Amino acid sequence: MSSELTLETFRYFIECHFNIDRDYSELEKVILEFKEMEYPEYSVKLLKEAKSIIN
Repeated sequence: MSSELTLETFRYFIECHFNIDRDYSELEKVILEFKEMEYPEYSVKLLKEAKSIIN
């Protein structure tokens, strides 16, 4: 991972959308809710950060 990568959108997603009250079985639902509630650029940034984590 790049030292410049802060994962701020991923952190926001975990803290505010997929928090302790949610279960992994709800992950797809939470992602769809995120896409509906947030600006499109946040969805794009979340996807880029998730791909960086995977790589």
